[in-house]
Parts: sequence; structure tokens; C-alpha cells
Amino acid sequence: MDKWQNFFAPTILNRGQNYFKQRKVKSLHFNQDRLIWEAFVQGSRKYRVRIRVAKNGDLLGIGCSCPYAAQGDPCKHLAAVFFALTARNLVKNTNSPNGVSIFEKQRASYKLMTELKAQVKQQLTPAYYFDLNTILKKVRIDDETFQTALALKKNHNFTAIKFRLQFSQDQFSKELYRPYEQMIEASGLTSNHISANLTLKRDQIVDLNCNLCNRYGDFCEHTVILLLQLVDGILANNPGDFTNFAGLNLLDDWQAMKTQQNQASLINSAQKQSISLLPEIIDFHGASLLLRLKIGETGKRFYQVKDLFQLIKDFKQQATVRLGKKQMLTLATEQITSDSLPLYHFLCRNLQPLIDLKNQLEQFQAGGSLFDLTSYGSSAILLGPTALDDFFQTFKGQTITFKGDHFDAPIALKLLEGHFNLEVQLKKLYDEHNNFQGLKLAFELPPLYLGEKAAYLAEEEAFYCIPLPQQSIFKYLIEQNHLGQLEDITIGKQNLAEFYYDQLPQWRQDPQIKVIEPALTAAEMPIKETFTFLLDMNEEFLTCQAWINEQQETKNLLEQVDGLRMHVSRREKKLQADLTGFFAKTDSKNQIYQLGFSDEHLFQLLTEIIPKLQAYGTVKVSAALKKISIKSAPKVSVGVKLQGNLLELNFSNRDFSPAELQQIFSQYQLKKKFYRLANGSFVNLTDGNLATVSKLQHDLQLPATELFTGDNQLGANHAFFLNQYLKSNQVELDLQADQQFEQLIKQFEKIQQQHFSLPLHLKATLRPYQLAGYQWLRTLTASHFSGILADEMGLGKTLQIITLLLANQQEKFVVPKTSLIVTPASLIYNWQAELTKFAPQLKVVLLAGSQNERQTQLQALAETKPDIVITSYDLLKRDLKQYQAVDFGFEIIDEAQYIKNPRTSAAKAVKQLSSQIRFALTGTPIENSLSELWSIFDFLMPGFLGTYHDFRSYYENPIIKDQQTATQQKLNQLVSPFILRRLKHQVLKDLPAKTEQVYLVEMESKQQTLYRAQTSLLKRQVENQSEQEFNQSKIEILAELTRLREICCDPALVYDNYHRVSAKRLACMELMQQAIGDGHKILVFSQFVSLLKLLATDLQRHGLEYYQIFGSTPKKERTVLAQKFNQDQTPVFLISLKAGGTGLNLTGADVVIHFDPWWNLAAQNQATDRAHRIGQQNKVNVYSLISKNSIEEKVLQLQAAKKQLADNLLNNQKVTSAKLTKQDLLQILK
Repeated sequence: MDKWQNFFAPTILNRGQNYFKQRKVKSLHFNQDRLIWEAFVQGSRKYRVRIRVAKNGDLLGIGCSCPYAAQGDPCKHLAAVFFALTARNLVKNTNSPNGVSIFEKQRASYKLMTELKAQVKQQLTPAYYFDLNTILKKVRIDDETFQTALALKKNHNFTAIKFRLQFSQDQFSKELYRPYEQMIEASGLTSNHISANLTLKRDQIVDLNCNLCNRYGDFCEHTVILLLQLVDGILANNPGDFTNFAGLNLLDDWQAMKTQQNQASLINSAQKQSISLLPEIIDFHGASLLLRLKIGETGKRFYQVKDLFQLIKDFKQQATVRLGKKQMLTLATEQITSDSLPLYHFLCRNLQPLIDLKNQLEQFQAGGSLFDLTSYGSSAILLGPTALDDFFQTFKGQTITFKGDHFDAPIALKLLEGHFNLEVQLKKLYDEHNNFQGLKLAFELPPLYLGEKAAYLAEEEAFYCIPLPQQSIFKYLIEQNHLGQLEDITIGKQNLAEFYYDQLPQWRQDPQIKVIEPALTAAEMPIKETFTFLLDMNEEFLTCQAWINEQQETKNLLEQVDGLRMHVSRREKKLQADLTGFFAKTDSKNQIYQLGFSDEHLFQLLTEIIPKLQAYGTVKVSAALKKISIKSAPKVSVGVKLQGNLLELNFSNRDFSPAELQQIFSQYQLKKKFYRLANGSFVNLTDGNLATVSKLQHDLQLPATELFTGDNQLGANHAFFLNQYLKSNQVELDLQADQQFEQLIKQFEKIQQQHFSLPLHLKATLRPYQLAGYQWLRTLTASHFSGILADEMGLGKTLQIITLLLANQQEKFVVPKTSLIVTPASLIYNWQAELTKFAPQLKVVLLAGSQNERQTQLQALAETKPDIVITSYDLLKRDLKQYQAVDFGFEIIDEAQYIKNPRTSAAKAVKQLSSQIRFALTGTPIENSLSELWSIFDFLMPGFLGTYHDFRSYYENPIIKDQQTATQQKLNQLVSPFILRRLKHQVLKDLPAKTEQVYLVEMESKQQTLYRAQTSLLKRQVENQSEQEFNQSKIEILAELTRLREICCDPALVYDNYHRVSAKRLACMELMQQAIGDGHKILVFSQFVSLLKLLATDLQRHGLEYYQIFGSTPKKERTVLAQKFNQDQTPVFLISLKAGGTGLNLTGADVVIHFDPWWNLAAQNQATDRAHRIGQQNKVNVYSLISKNSIEEKVLQLQAAKKQLADNLLNNQKVTSAKLTKQDLLQILK
């Protein structure tokens, strides 16, 4: 270690070294007269450092002008200077008092440097861009360093590895604005990968450093090598020209615009309309709506758009974005499907003004201007490009007041369409020696305001709208001027050919551009270069020979290619990059580009590389390549035949055999871009309609491996989904359907126009919607389909089914004649009564007696041949074997939610019977999850939705977990023809209104104490459980939740020693007394029978009569009690929710009280609809009694979530999960 480093504290030493590396040591020199080394170091300000030595070089003293050194401590500025002296090998450790001596070098010789300057001066001409004479004039390299460099170069111990011509900023410039300038950079490495760098701009050295020698700002042997090689390269190749950064941008942007246009046309021809956008509307705090989008490619997965603003930007730039781990998508508006295009335009209209505002704010900020609307307050908005277009179209022809700096005062201007010619003046560019160096472009433009579709010009006579034709050079130049990029544009000689022959001719042809250009002399005319390519193939390689022709001289492009050949034109550089980007090898001996042969490489050559090379020049191909053709992917036709209850699908194309089509499709599904035929030709898989076929195959769950070669059969019940899909893709798919298929579709499309006759002697007059329901049932039956009649409770589903069964008795359109009705036990007598009332001529057998009685009745069915057999779910399970021996015409299940769990005995039993047509009746087809819908359809049409495993994979998980709206829409399309659902407010305009009110009741103090204690106990239990333990103990947890809900109703239900009357019982009694006093009749529902018995005691205490139905009430007696209540004056009916919540007609009541909320709102609504149904004459008031700050309030929220599940699927809205998780429960217990 150098002894001088001991002078400094470690932190000071490190800071000094950093200053030295940052080249902050300036003007280091030795004052011979005063024996002082002097330098300036740039810190927070410039500080002067002095180091005093003796005549023999021994260190005598040090000093710095900084405040830190003034205190007597060595500072970082002194350390930086010592590092600089050490880098020059001037500091040595000695035995002097301070241990350090600094020796000035002997007077150096500069003979070699002088010879280099003379050589450069002799060879350099005014045609060179880099002025080496001026650069070397300031360079001093002594002979010792020079000779060391030459020896190092000869031994190859240091190698220059990179030479690069680029536009950069001079980081050491003192100018406030540092322009981008052409610079040439050289860098090299030692064997230890330590680097040195040298950068030149036109007339000076910009950067000089060597990390090996720690020399910054002056030459060492390594940087001398870089200088010598740069000098040789510049003299040999004359890199660079007078094209400035603005000129380079003009050329680059022009090329990018042309490339974008070519890409758009390629996209148009290759694969049209393959990008879909799926909207999703989200409720936002109950007051507003949000719009989100998913994006995807036809036949592939959809992904959530994370940034809508970026999406618009990416579409405008035709960017390629990553959707998933393996899926990339190029965004082009031409690819958006016709269904999604209006949505894209909607986004642009609503988002673009915000994007414009953001861009303009950033522009003002970047320009250093004060952009402040505060002086206008809220009275002004910023008109961005989109808003400006909108404003002009809104007020076109009207007069506005315009205020601007180019008018002395506010002026009235009329908004008019206008025309404007852009004047472009080209001037010759000369250097300081009056040598021609290129062209300078000048644009004369008045102040223009840029819109999205037009530019706007304020003149004294009017405010003009100047159309900007899309993809025009005029629009491009106007936009560049608006961005401030058309100022001081120069095109140097080396880039002049590209501008003069490629870009300028289109400027001349544009009617909105006037070009004023000077005549160029023959010497000034740029050399036009042309390219010729010969492509060939053999079993081992794909090859390319490339020639460039300049001034009638042709040479191979691989001649004299080296790292410093920077004088070549931009087009040649780009061509070299394109060729080496594809062809991995070069054969320098034969001057051929090579790439190992493969089908993938050959296909890429034919479809991508040849079109790219054709943009450069003439492409010639060998005889072997001429034999290879590219065929478009087949446009597959879909043939559909209806054979009985089956649909037969045939996928075909007249140009390819089924086997070839199957192979092509298999390759497409493997995401291959091509399929190679036996004759060697390629099938381009990026076009055609294979994406649409793949989506159809996936949606219909057809076997992909036999799609074209096997038999594709589906149930006829898929006809409607298939027809709807084919309609929406009629451009991509050629449908060839037979007459039977078309007839079936027309039959259902005109279902309202069906005229099936009503049966004779029906003892009822059907309402219009009931008649439509009957026509729907008959239409399904005629086509041998089954379905769900899902009308809201109280709309007369029973009557519509009775009408169907009576018509069958008379017309015998379904055989056998006997039909089965399966219903909850509480409703079997209600069904019997309804059949007797509306169709007394139907022969009905009620199977509800003892086991012996039922066995006798079942055995006699073959002889008695009744029209209708009625039984309950429970009795069907017991007598299943006897029922399996009977063939039924119709099998009707009422309250179909009883089979929502496919694993229950009830669900299994109804699915094991023999019947021709099946119908399910329910007001709640989905209560908790989508699996319930699958179970009902598994009864109606087994296999229609596949196995439950398939259903969960294809539909339930994507809809519930992934929120895939498209999958939900697909499921809706699939099942909707077989579900008929009407709501009361839609069809019963004369039904009295129903008013629902939540009646909050605050628990009394003792009740609150008991509730809180039970809540804390349950909460601690749940918090201490893992997810697995929670799932395993749900039965115990449910029991504890039930205890909580019982305490909310009345603690006496849980605690025998609780003798008070709960606040809710008092509130209920008060409500009933008030209603009875006003002449109303009341239904009171609770799931707790013990609570209803307490209410019965309260009613007795007040001398009020009542009826009651519990689970123990015989089924027959329930119907009798209902009839009595509707006819007499008994004011109150106490009903257990499960025992009397369905099937009963209790329109005598017009007040409904739900004493306690049930988890499922559908069950409560069914109970309410005992009163709010056809026959009700009065307005119905519904009260839900809820204990304040309790679990009952959370139950209301859960009810809403479960209701949303059913509504969303039936109405094609967003579906969410309704399952109770551990987190849900803890939230409820808060």
C-alpha cells in the first residue's frame, strides 16, 4: 500500500477515490518555479489543491482551500489528487520524513505522436465527417506510452472488442441543453475482462477512461490502442455524416410507419377478426357501476385487462403483448371481431380524453412551462385531441370567441371545414469548408392544434378544421411538428439515398404537401443502391447469397464485413441485421448466409423472410424452392343433420381429405404455424377458420382426435346452442344444415306463435303467460325434450302442468298414458286437490298410505291404468323397486330443489325411473351452487351437461373461481332453451304490491349478555381451528350457530331458567295486535317449532285465535287448515318454515311475519308467496324481525349473496360463490 494513504481516514480515502474515478480532478500540473503540484477538484464548488515538494521530490506539505482542510485535516480533495498522481506513476514510497516522494517525469518525447498527426493530415479530406486533425491537435501522448501500447497490441494482451457509431449526449458538456450528437465509441478488454473506453464526437474527445490503469482523462497504453484503431477505421471507412438526431428520428419513424402499414396488411390477409373483448359490469358501492374487460383470441382463454389506458395505447401502436405464460397477441384494430368493435370504440370515446389530458399535462411539465388552470378555477377544461374533435363536430358552423397570443384581442371565429398545404423547403447543407454534406429540411407551419382525426387552424376569418387522412405522410409530418421534432432536421450524405429515393417521392405525391427542393448536381446526387438475393435449399442448409449494386458495381454483401464498417447505408445495415437475425451462420469462403434445414425454418423463410427481402430488392429462388408452395388453411364447413334425437356433425373441406384435415387440426391444436403435406407443400395454419372450429370442438366437448374422421353425435337438445354459435360465427363457419334441423330451430324461434290447442273441459282460464307456458311445455314435448318450469312462486306452475297432462289424456301425444308426479310430502294432498279442481276427469291415484296399501296400489297400476300417480320423495325411495317396473309417460318433480344434491337418495331415485318426458318445477333452480343446476339437468336429460366432473371443469370452476363471463354466457346459451322463468312483476300487472320491511329489534340487557358470551365462545373455537379442522367440524359449528340464532329469538329456547319475554316476542305481539286491529290476517313463519309454541302461549294470553302447522301436523290436515284459514275469521296462522313454506295457498292473509331469517332467502320467499300469489286481493306487507347487532343481520347479507347466484345465471350476469368459509364465519361473528 502507498504510504500516502495513511494520511487519510478510511472514509475520506474512499470519497477521494470516488472523486478521482468521477474525473473531478482538473488541471493537474507541476509548478517548477515554486516546486508545487497544483490541481482543481470539483466538489460542491471548485477547490484548489497544492502539494509542496523538495527539489529531490520529497513531500513537504499539503493543503486545500476547502473548509474541512482549513481545520487541519487531510480532505477528500487532497486524496483525489494523490490518486491522480499515483495513476501517472509519479508517487513513490521513500525513507524521507513523510515517507513519500513525488517525481516529475523527465522531459517527454512526442515524436511518434507528431508522426501520427502528420499521417492523418495527409490522408484526411473534407469529405470526412470526423475531424481527426482537430481531435488530435489537443492530444499529447509521449513516446514511452506510445511504444508500450504498440508492444501490447502486438502481443494481443489487450483487444479492442467493440466499435459503435451512435447518437449520444456529451455528459461532460457545460451546456444547459445537451443535444444528441453522432459519436463513435471504442472499447476493449484485457484477458481479465477489465475494460477501457474512448469516445469521440466530430471534433473532440468526449470520454477517456481505463479501469485497468485507473486513468481518467488522459491516455494510457490501453486507450492509445483504442485511439490508433479508431484513427485507422475512420480513415478507411469514413463513418458518420451530418444527419442530426431529428433527421434520424424522421427516417426511423418513417420506416416504422411503413412497417406498421405492411404488418397491418399482412394481419388483414392472414387472420381477420380474431380478438374478442368481453365486458363485465360491477356494482360499485351500490351507487355506481364499473366496467372491466377481458381480452382473448378466438378459441383461446380470456385474460383480465389490467390497464385499460395501456390497452388503447397498445392497439394504436399495434403492440405485441403477453397474455399468459405461453400466449402472445398482436393488438390490431383490424383483428377485433365485429361484436367487440363497438366496445373498443366505446372505450376510445370515453378513455381517450383522459389519455389526452395526461399526455398534455406531461408535455407541459416536460417543457418546463408553468401549466396551471388555477387562474380559471373550475370554469375551464383542457381540450385534448379527442375532445377537440368532438367539440368541432358539436359546434361546426357556429361562431365562437377565440383568445390567443397571435391575436391582439379576443376574436369571433366561425367553425368551418378548411384546407391547408404544408410547405417543405429543402436546402443544401454545407460544412465549414463549403463542402456539400446533405440536405436541411425547413417547414413553414402556422400554429396548429392537433386533434385525433384533424388539425385545427385559427385564422382571422375562421377556425378551420384540416382533415388528417389516416396513414398519410401529411398527418405524420403534422404530428411530428406538434411534438417539436421538425425543427433543424438535417439528412447527411450517407443517409441521403434512403430519404431521397424512398421518402421524398411520397412527399411529392401528397396533395397536401408542397415540396420546394434545389437541383442537385451529379456529384451531389446520392448513390442509389439495389439488392439481389438468391435463395436455395438442400438437405442440410437453407442458403442465401446477397449482392448490393452501387454505381453499376456489384459486390457480395459479405465482402469486407468487420466491426468498424460503419460507412454503409442504413438500409444495408438493416438488411445485414435481418439476414444475420435469421441465418445463424455465414460461409465466408463462399460468401453465403446459412441456416440448418428444418421444416420450421423453411416455413419461416417462405412466409416471413422472403416478403421482408422483397422490400429491399429482387428475390430469386432455386428450382428446389420453386416446388414448395404455401396453401391457405382450409375453411372448414360444418354439416348438421337431425336424426331422431341425435345431431350428427360432419366437418369437411373439399380440398383436403378427412385424414389430412385431422392431421392439420392436430397440428393447429399443438400451436403449430403450419402443416406439411405429403407433396412437400405447406398449409399455413395462421389463416382459415381453424380457431373457430377449435372453439366449437371445445364448447361441445367433441373428441378432438376424431373430429374429422369419426362420428360426431350430440343429443338433439344441443341444437339451439349449436345454432346460436353458428349464427354468431357465420362469417368463419359455412353451415350446411338439413331440413329437419332448420325446422326444429324455427319451431323454437317462433314458440310464441305455436298454437297447441287447450284441452277440453279444463276448469280454469289461463292467463296469457300461463298459456305461453303451456305452449312452451307442448313444444318441448313435441321435440322429445325436457325442461325446468322455473316461474316465481305463486304464478301457477301447477295449473300449467295440469293443463299439459289433461291435453295428453285427450290427445295421447306421449305414451304410456300414466304419468308420475313426485312432490314433497306436505304437497301431495294439495296436488290432489288442484287436479280435482281443474281437471276432475283425470284419474288420479295418491300413493300415500301404509306400505301394504301402497304395494297393493302399485301392483294394480297395470290394470287400473290411472292418468296420474302422485307420491312423495320419501315414499318413492321406499318403493323404488316397484316404481322401476312401471313405464311412465311424464315424470314431473315438484320443488325440484329437493334433488339439488345428486348424492341424496331422493335425487338418485327420481333418475332411476323409466319415463318419456321429464319436467322439473321449482321457483329456485339454484339456491347455493351451480352443481344444483347440473343435478336437475342430470334428471331431465342425462348427459346433456356431461358428468359432474366435466361440468365442474368446463363450467363451475371457470365461472365461480375464475369469474369467466364468456363461460357463463356459454352455459346460459346451452340451458336457456330448456328453462322458462317469469317473475311476478313481469307478468302479473294486476297482482297487488308486496312491501318488504326489515324490523330491527334491540335485545334486552340479559339477552345481550347471553348472546355475547355464546359469540365469544364460538369465535375462539373457530379462530383456533385450521382450515381442515374447520371443514371437519362444520356440523358442530352449525349447531352452535343455531344456538346463537335461538338466543336472538328468545333465550328461553336455550336456557330453561330464562323466564323473561324476549324483545322480539314483544315486538311480534305488538305487530300482530296492530294488524288485527286494522282488519288484517297474518302468517307467522319460524324455523323453530318451540318458538312458535311460545307465540301460541302469547296469543292465548291475549285471547286471540290461531291455527298452526308444524312438521308433526298430518299432511291431509294441512290442506284442510289452509282452506279454513282462507274462509273464516281466524286472524293468525303460525307455520313452521319447512312444514308449510311450500305448496299451500294462503291468500286469506295479507301480512307475513318472518320471526327469524333463514340462511336461504329463496325459502323465505317461498313462504311469503303462500300469501302473495294469484287470488290475493290486498297489498301484502312482509316484515322480517331482526335482532340488532347480531348474527341475524349478517344472515341478511348471506341471503343476498345466495340470491345473486341464481339471478346471475338465469339473467346471464356475474356469478359468485355462495359457500360459507372460515373467513365468512369469522366475519359473521364480528
